[in-house]
Amino acid sequence: MNIPQTSFPRVVIIGGGFAGLAAARGLEKQELQVVLIDKHNYHTFQPLLYQVATGGLEPDSIAFPLRKRFNDVENFFFRLAEVTNIETDKKNIETTIGNLEYDELIIATGSTTNFFGNTNIKKYAMEMKSVPQALNIRSLVLENFEEALLETNLQKRSALMNFVIVGGGPTGVELAGALAEMKKGILPKDYPDLDIRLMKINLIQISNELNIPKETIRRKVNELQSENILKRDGKSIIFNKKGINTQKPNDTIELLSAFIEKKSNMLQGNEWFGERLTKDQIREFIKKYFTICWLRFFKMQIPFLTRHRNVFRDLETWIVWGNIALSHQYYLSKAAESNLIIEPIGYNNYYKAVTEVKVDRGINASSISDISSI
Repeated sequence: MNIPQTSFPRVVIIGGGFAGLAAARGLEKQELQVVLIDKHNYHTFQPLLYQVATGGLEPDSIAFPLRKRFNDVENFFFRLAEVTNIETDKKNIETTIGNLEYDELIIATGSTTNFFGNTNIKKYAMEMKSVPQALNIRSLVLENFEEALLETNLQKRSALMNFVIVGGGPTGVELAGALAEMKKGILPKDYPDLDIRLMKINLIQISNELNIPKETIRRKVNELQSENILKRDGKSIIFNKKGINTQKPNDTIELLSAFIEKKSNMLQGNEWFGERLTKDQIREFIKKYFTICWLRFFKMQIPFLTRHRNVFRDLETWIVWGNIALSHQYYLSKAAESNLIIEPIGYNNYYKAVTEVKVDRGINASSISDISSI
């Protein structure tokens, strides 16, 4: 391996991912010899692999050379290799380029795709853990559309445009969203003679809930902060009392009323549902019981908002805004219990009261993501 012997203890790190990189950074000022080993000579920012897979980013946008990061660090060495065996009793590792002894060993090799014992999925599915795998997915997606363009059999054409994503974690949700953006904004322009309506995106998750990625929530928080709607107090996020006054709930009420009216029309005639509700009735009910509607309907509305994203537009804004409103509502309730609210709270002044109430501790982006499962 051509690693020089020194008087410093040798720490070997296997893996140049987030954990391995963080370990190397943390040790760079110590009196140690650090050897980083990885099968690639670059670090991959895995949260954005879905962007490479759907053509939103080029590979060099999410990968950077590992050697470049540690150019100026003394007693640091990088070797491009794969570790084949670890002899813990001898404190020795075997690699594809030779053996190396160590004083301390950090194993940061990351995770592998879990197929949960399903051999068919393992055989036919495509993994997305690395840049090459993301590029393979991108190639397959584009090849499928090219083939669908020439296919005369409607059933075969639909199959070529049918995508199944297994896993409703951050990566699965982001990939599904990126494919949906392609379907809406890119593919109709690139393939005008192909019926893009045949494209289907299926997201399969073992549990009943999907997690909205923290990166998505953070981006939305930053956007709303730049628009003067939110502000940060340390790690906490609260409403900006000045900027929030530009946001009014009337549009929200109108959208909810119209949406519930549609559902009411669909459900009328069922014995358990009763008579349909008019939009005016729904609107007046929401206005009268706005606090209760927001608190109790918020969680229930998210799946509908997701499914009807074209109607409600920006789902992430609803989620961020709604969770912070719930946080403010908590402190408003506390103030009311302590008789600190002089003016009775009703629909007309609820919005002002909930946005201007004194908040001792706001909510952070990670909490919003965890709360807002869909």
